[in-house]
Amino acid sequence: MAARIGGDEFAVLVPDTDDTSLALVAQRLRQHIENQVVAAQPIKVSVGHAALANGTADAATLILKADALLYADKRSRKGQASDEAA
Repeated sequence: MAARIGGDEFAVLVPDTDDTSLALVAQRLRQHIENQVVAAQPIKVSVGHAALANGTADAATLILKADALLYADKRSRKGQASDEAA
């Protein structure tokens, strides 16, 4: 299930998936989206992920973890846009 959280942020719920597998799902989702072209413009996205660990995390904790990873991904890929233009 996918849902808009706000602004340009979305959440995708992937049941019965551990953190390692969820990281792979997130990367595949990003690759699939970035393979699309809209109005002759490439799409760039940053992703984060978080998995329930034995039911101990609450929704706020999951969102904070995913958000931190999303911004880390965004920072790590920030220079790529200018590198690709060169």
